[in-house]
Amino acid sequence: MTTLPKGGLILCNEEPINQIELTNEKEFSLDEEGWAMVAPFGDRKYPHQVGNHKFIIQRLTKESALEVVNAFASFVGKAKRFFRGAPMYVGHPDDPKTGHQYPNKEPVGVFRDMKVGEDGLYVRPVFTDKGGEFLNSDTKWFPSVRWPVRESGDKDGVPVYEPFNLTSIGMVRNPNLPTEMFNAKQEINIMEKKLLIPLLSQLGLTLANDAPDEAISASVLALANEVKTKTARITALEAEVAAVKTRADAAELTLANDRKEKASTLLAERIKSGAITEAEKPLWDKRLERDLVNESVALLALPSKIKTIENKDVSGARDRAVKTVNEAEVKILALVNTRQAELMATGKTAPEVAYRVAYNQIQSENPALFDALSAK
Repeated sequence: MTTLPKGGLILCNEEPINQIELTNEKEFSLDEEGWAMVAPFGDRKYPHQVGNHKFIIQRLTKESALEVVNAFASFVGKAKRFFRGAPMYVGHPDDPKTGHQYPNKEPVGVFRDMKVGEDGLYVRPVFTDKGGEFLNSDTKWFPSVRWPVRESGDKDGVPVYEPFNLTSIGMVRNPNLPTEMFNAKQEINIMEKKLLIPLLSQLGLTLANDAPDEAISASVLALANEVKTKTARITALEAEVAAVKTRADAAELTLANDRKEKASTLLAERIKSGAITEAEKPLWDKRLERDLVNESVALLALPSKIKTIENKDVSGARDRAVKTVNEAEVKILALVNTRQAELMATGKTAPEVAYRVAYNQIQSENPALFDALSAK
């Protein structure tokens, strides 16, 4: 469900047997809509080695609780075709570090809704028949949240961490947070099979009406794993799209720089040859920026504006040479632009070198055109 930030932690709020002073013996109760508090607002200090610190403070505020609710809602929204909820276990068998300590690996319920109350974070739990067996035992069970946290500051030199999502809830006997007992009263919200199986069928899980709890749990667990796999795939695809966009942006920047360089070189040559003046440069600069291929052809076709006095003792060979040079330039540019487009269409030539490769090829194939340039 979540991707931890660098340096992040996942905290399970179950306390060792010898540290139960924070437990709350207040009886568990559901309101008329089935809501139950799983984490109260406030700070809780408990031992956890982070750098040189032997303790950390876990803090839950209305703001961080709201972030948890929004993150959960976003996750559920992205998985509309899957089971709408997150799992509940006996203990925390889904914890990679301590999960081996819990023999019951299958979910015993789910929580589908979450909200921020006046005094803490609330969920609406729904238990399977197997979950009901645990709740109806003589053991007192408390909710223990397992959630990712990030460092948000410090208090008296002790690092403070706040949650930003909720991964799962465990039924434990010794919670670190002062939560209420799940089974202190009989108002336990256990979903009957006749309601659960039709719901699962709408999500693509076909089960017999008399399917055992193990089959139902296995189906829900398989669906949860499918959600995780597809969520990871979505994340990977988003990363691929971002990488492609980065490469496309880089290629576009290279092409833009190449077009700018070509336009600048062409403008300098046209000013030097007298085809345009410095005053006309801004106008042609905009035209080339808008359409380099066509406007460069038009610019190269402009005759020189420098007038000379006719010398009857000299033949018109030079006038013809200038015209020949202009014609050669137009033809060369047209051929180079066409060849550049062909090279880029194959995808085998990088955009940043396509113009130079095209120019060299045309020069090799048309020596007479390039010889005509020397008539200047």
